[in-house]
Amino acid sequence: MFTRMKVFNDKTLLLRQGEWYDLKIVRVMTIAEDQIYYLARDKNGLHHLIPVKYYSNYGIRAGDTVKCRLDRINCQGRFFFEPEHPVYRTGSVYMFNLHGFIKCPPDSKSIYTAKVSDFEGTGYTTLEFEVSSGIPGRISSVLCRVELIKKSRLRLRLVDKRILS
Repeated sequence: MFTRMKVFNDKTLLLRQGEWYDLKIVRVMTIAEDQIYYLARDKNGLHHLIPVKYYSNYGIRAGDTVKCRLDRINCQGRFFFEPEHPVYRTGSVYMFNLHGFIKCPPDSKSIYTAKVSDFEGTGYTTLEFEVSSGIPGRISSVLCRVELIKKSRLRLRLVDKRILS
């Protein structure tokens, strides 16, 4: 006698880490006083929580369809999505306001990071870079490549030839 085997059909296997997906924002929900989330639904009908505190300036509203990168899946099977930034794209180069340079470590002669801000005034520190001929003066803005966007924060690499020559 043959018995019918139940087949486990896990729809989460259709989503891959690092890929982009359209998520429908169903609503904004409050779990606790300081825990507010976007409740988002993927193409499989599965729901995911995206914390509002990181993306409140993105202009996301209930009913919107938002392009999100599946950033990671943790050991408990929870999905972490990064909504597409409304202005910046990973791999692209943008001009940032320069506020100064910091030696890394302080006794270093040629390794620095730059303190920069975007057009909205949000401050960032670039990844470390090496300068062979010293830092030029009177520069008010620099070119930086967006290496990564995580929790709406930009990871920037200085690519300005005036400094890296």
